[in-house]
This record gives sequence, C-alpha cells and structure tokens, in this order.
Amino acid sequence: MAIANLPRLAFLGPPGTYSHQAACSRFADSVEYYERSSIPDVFSALSNETPLALIPQENSLPGCVRGRRSHA
Repeated sequence: MAIANLPRLAFLGPPGTYSHQAACSRFADSVEYYERSSIPDVFSALSNETPLALIPQENSLPGCVRGRRSHA
C-alpha cells in the first residue's frame, strides 16, 4: 500500500543493506521505500508509481556490482 503523497523509490533490498542505508541517508522520510531482489528488478520497477531508483555502483570489498539472481 502506497503512502499518500510520497514518491516510491526502488532499491536493491532487503532493508538494512547498504543500498537501503544510502537511500535513507539521502531521502529520509521523503519517499516510500520499495525493496527489489535484483538490479534488473530495480530498473523494471521504474514507472509513474515508482519514479525513483537507487542501485549500488560497487562493493567496498569485491568491487563492481553485477545483477544478482535469487536461487529460490
């Protein structure tokens, strides 16, 4: 359920990840956070309802971030 009058921001989740922390640091309470399980899912979430997205550029240890896949 969308929070009234707040734009939705898709991020590489779950909550508590560095992507989520970076989004919270930048946007605080000005957006509704929408967790996604992969970088392609973050891009796919972009729409009129979800006009914002945040993805990681690189990890501090392993380096470049590539799309991750869920092995459920």
